[in-house]
Amino acid sequence: MRYEKKARNELISEIKELRKMIAKLEALEAEHKQVEEEQRERVKLYRTVLQKLPDIVYKIDPDGHFTFISNSVRILGYEPEELIGKHFSKIIHPDDVKSFSRVIALPKHKGKATGDENRPKLFDERRTGKRKTKDLGVRLIPKNFGSKEKEKIGAVITFGNVSATGFYEADIHEKYKKFLGTLGIIRDITDRKRAEEALRESEERYRTIFETTGTAMLIIEEDMTISLANTEFENLSFYSREEIEGKKSWTEFVVKEDLEKMKKYHRLRRVDKNLAPKRYEFSFIDRESNIKNIILHISIIPGTKKSLASLLDITEQKKLEQQFRHSQKMEAIGRLAGGIAHEFNNMLMAMEGYSDLLYNGLSEQDPLRKHVEKIKKVMERSTLLSKQLLAFSHKHILKLKILNLNILVTEIEKMLRLIIGEDIELFTVLEPELECVKVDPGHIEQVIMNLATNARDAMLNDGKLTIETKNVTLNEDDCLFIEGSKPGRFVCLSIKDTGVGMEKKIIQHIFEPFFSTKERERGTGLGLSTVYGIIKQHEGWINVYSEPGKGTTFNIYLSAISLQPDKESKKTKPRSSK
Repeated sequence: MRYEKKARNELISEIKELRKMIAKLEALEAEHKQVEEEQRERVKLYRTVLQKLPDIVYKIDPDGHFTFISNSVRILGYEPEELIGKHFSKIIHPDDVKSFSRVIALPKHKGKATGDENRPKLFDERRTGKRKTKDLGVRLIPKNFGSKEKEKIGAVITFGNVSATGFYEADIHEKYKKFLGTLGIIRDITDRKRAEEALRESEERYRTIFETTGTAMLIIEEDMTISLANTEFENLSFYSREEIEGKKSWTEFVVKEDLEKMKKYHRLRRVDKNLAPKRYEFSFIDRESNIKNIILHISIIPGTKKSLASLLDITEQKKLEQQFRHSQKMEAIGRLAGGIAHEFNNMLMAMEGYSDLLYNGLSEQDPLRKHVEKIKKVMERSTLLSKQLLAFSHKHILKLKILNLNILVTEIEKMLRLIIGEDIELFTVLEPELECVKVDPGHIEQVIMNLATNARDAMLNDGKLTIETKNVTLNEDDCLFIEGSKPGRFVCLSIKDTGVGMEKKIIQHIFEPFFSTKERERGTGLGLSTVYGIIKQHEGWINVYSEPGKGTTFNIYLSAISLQPDKESKKTKPRSSK
């Protein structure tokens, strides 16, 4: 009885224990079901999120075939189901497949360092952690990418930015982990790419305008540093772009007299664009210290503190304007001188007639006769003065002849030696095959004599006088550098001395009547004005080159004519004498 009771108690105890175990199992099963439900909900949520993402999320197996791809792939015209089992190259441009496929791209990097900067970026990435693929740019091709479009390598509608990482099965030993495939995200950056391309095209367009505008262009920073310069500015300044951009201040190209004005305008323009003029003139200094006249157009670039400057070189225009004003002045002086000389000549003729009558009416012993002789000499000098004024005003009657200037120079050489004196050495450098000119020999002789006399006075007691003739052909480019010139064939007659020379401000006035640097008793101031008038009347021109202490050269240009030298013309050689 006792044993039965014991067995019964043990059975009850086991039943209770069993019930506890069943309760625990039921609780575990309920908990497991809850976890599974939560997991299903989580997976459902993740899938919903993935499918709602604008980015394309993909998963490919080790061979590169899609095992999953999100609904966003529809931007390429595919349904996700169409691509499952297909190789990733189905949606990637062929050229990009070659560059970003592990099978094709990696062998190219064999034996090369592949640090963070040099590592290849792959669509089917195996790596994880810091070295996984980020920001890989690929071109995506749409489903309707037909055969004709495939022939056009650039026919791509979508740009993608890929981030990818490899995934592996769990394993205790890292090196034995099995590669299961690649997880990746493709972000559509088409709009960004198109915006970048539009920006690039816009920059290129404005760069082209900046470079081909035909004037020097600059972009000037707020601190007056030049950040951008075009080729025309290189040509203007004689500095290379590398020497200018980011290194040169705008003020380095401005002469001292204009510097404060420029700085003031620069400051005011940044306070209010209307406070400073947009267009003004200033003096520009280049690398070789040449001063150039510049018209500046400048304005603030909207939304910045930078200035856009356009520089137009008007140096040659200024010279032409100066020449034109000088020509007008000389013409006005010529008309005035001609009018005075004409009236003066009429009075001289009457005075000369009466003085002749008076002179002839006096006996040789008459003491008044010598006074009348002095009157006649003064009148002769006055007549010569009148003729010089008429020569300047182009009112002489020319007796034109075709001749070779070499002959004329040779004929008056002895007379020139007498004029310049024994202490001055005379050289003649005459071109053997000199072309002919059509001139008045007497007037050209007077030109040479006047210039030789001026040279003598400039050299004082010793020096060298060189008379040279040569044939010259000028084209339009040559005329840019020779004041008053025109294209064509010419004979150039040069008279050069080694005298004291002249300053530029003196040269500007030397052809004006009665202008002279000599003492009053040594000249009338009409010698060079006569030369100017004679050459102008021959439709030629005269240029002067002189510097203080370096002598003076007068170059006279006369039109050549298509005739051979006459029989009197001789081939002459350079000679010199004292």
